[in-house]
Amino acid sequence: MRALSVFVAVIGLAYGHPDFKACCDFVKGSQPVKMKDETKLKVYGLFKQGTLGDCDPNVDVKGGSKLGKIMLDEWCKNAGKSVEDAQAQYVAIIDTLVPDWRQLARIA
Repeated sequence: MRALSVFVAVIGLAYGHPDFKACCDFVKGSQPVKMKDETKLKVYGLFKQGTLGDCDPNVDVKGGSKLGKIMLDEWCKNAGKSVEDAQAQYVAIIDTLVPDWRQLARIA
């Protein structure tokens, strides 16, 4: 994930959804947001789609890890979805899990 942060900082990410960056910052910096593993994977896939766009399904998963492959597959499920739609869906899931995240993040 560190490499992603550096990459995003270098390319200067555009945030289409007005709350997406703040929502990502909240999730990253808050107490762990409680969610089922399937929801974590969905949020991960939406985050990747919302920040980098379509995945490359042929990418070599580091070390051939099973979890890495599962994560890549989850990202690839969003192929063709616009960055803006992925960002909106990401925020919607966090809205459902932590309805007051904006107040907790002091961005209301």
